[in-house]
Amino acid sequence: MQLQAAIVPPPSVVQDALAAARTIHLKPEAPQEKPGPVERLFQRRSEPAAPAASLTVVASEEAFVRVARLGNVTPEDARILARALDQFAAAWPAPVVHVAELGIELSDTQLVIKAQLGGDTDGLRSIFDQFNDAAKAQRFFLDRRSFRPEFFVASLDLPGDPSFLDRLDWEAEAHRGPDWQVTAVSLMRANFGDNAPTFHEVETLALGVDPTDGARTTGS
Repeated sequence: MQLQAAIVPPPSVVQDALAAARTIHLKPEAPQEKPGPVERLFQRRSEPAAPAASLTVVASEEAFVRVARLGNVTPEDARILARALDQFAAAWPAPVVHVAELGIELSDTQLVIKAQLGGDTDGLRSIFDQFNDAAKAQRFFLDRRSFRPEFFVASLDLPGDPSFLDRLDWEAEAHRGPDWQVTAVSLMRANFGDNAPTFHEVETLALGVDPTDGARTTGS
């Protein structure tokens, strides 16, 4: 199976980011000069304009912060890896973070909306670095340049309207979500079907507690 390591936000954090992403809309087209009789005749004969594409929400199990891709791993090897890493994870930080803004990336056919994290992102990067070191000790060699403190929220198909991007507007670029404490790293199995891959948690690595807090708290 394909195995990945991820930090999974609480459902309340994902739903808050999704609610903010839903504020995306199209501004009205600029008014044009009043058409004459001939123009009105051709307008009646023309095809109606295609509606703007709707937001496609990322499946809840795919809304995670990717820590590492571990490649093809057997179920038994995944269990062995989890047991080996679990002893290290207890000493890793449990940072408090939040969604700091929603960003948009443009691909050939889609706009992708991502929730970018703020707060103790240094703690997240420390988890990433220490996970890599511990995985390397188990003969897994990972790409240290790939970490981004963000997770996917939704996508928007691009219609054939050339004015679409100019009219795109929303109210959530600087959206600030609720605080949540990262308490675990999940090992996720990726299943590849005809469409996008699906992910299922197979093992959980519990993180240590900040000694100044004395307890863990999570969003709900």
